[in-house]
Amino acid sequence: NDIHNHVIICGYTNLSKALIKKFKENNVPFIVLENSIEKRAELEEDYMTIHSVTFQKETFINARINHAKSVICAFESDSENILTILTVKEVLEEIGNKKVKLISRIDYEENIQKAEKLGVTNIVSPTTMAAASIYDII
Repeated sequence: NDIHNHVIICGYTNLSKALIKKFKENNVPFIVLENSIEKRAELEEDYMTIHSVTFQKETFINARINHAKSVICAFESDSENILTILTVKEVLEEIGNKKVKLISRIDYEENIQKAEKLGVTNIVSPTTMAAASIYDII
């Protein structure tokens, strides 16, 4: 498998399903990683998936992280995203790759700083964004 310039999506959630739809429409190559065996069963057959957890470095080596353009942590839990980020950072440091963009969903405001400290390139906080949008309406 010689996939390159692809996006590695960690977590099969509503957020990643919406992203996948956009990636498919625009022919963006992607790989989905999901830790839960139950959720893996839901993954569509034509998606490229790697059946191993995001807390193991080999998972990202197998997902050809060295050739990826970005990694998106889209799990619903901040702890799962942060543990995944730590693993990704470890792998990228070991292979000396500084060009992979790291994007993460972080829900709780107090965890945003933690993710920034870990070197996440972009943080998306659905809760904070929704609150800001609602506040603007009132």
